[in-house]
Amino acid sequence: MRWLVLVALAGLGGAAAGVAQAPDRAGLVRYLDVDRDGRVSLNEYLSFQQPRLAEFDENQNGRLSRAEFKASLSEQAKANADRSFRAFDQNSSNGLEEREFLGYHAYVFKNFIDANRDDHLTADELAALNE
Repeated sequence: MRWLVLVALAGLGGAAAGVAQAPDRAGLVRYLDVDRDGRVSLNEYLSFQQPRLAEFDENQNGRLSRAEFKASLSEQAKANADRSFRAFDQNSSNGLEEREFLGYHAYVFKNFIDANRDDHLTADELAALNE
């Protein structure tokens, strides 16, 4: 399931490159940490992810088709895109609406990114993702 983490972090754009390569993981946490408490909450993470739906919604219909969702994923994650899409398309509309898209990212955060399950991401947890 590590691919889910890579998918979620891939959405961090230029900042995501820092996750994999640079030692300044704290900089990424600071980037996402809106309330400046030194940790990224689920709400802060989802607030960052929310506008990404429109970014990948090529036809601007307010939801991601299977192809749009797959295009938003890293190469590694594309192999599992269909399974993830089916799991999070809860209303079987053949599209991920905002609630479903954010549900996917909440699932990734809670189950793979937040290693100690305290509802916050720290620089140490981010570093552990690369091990």
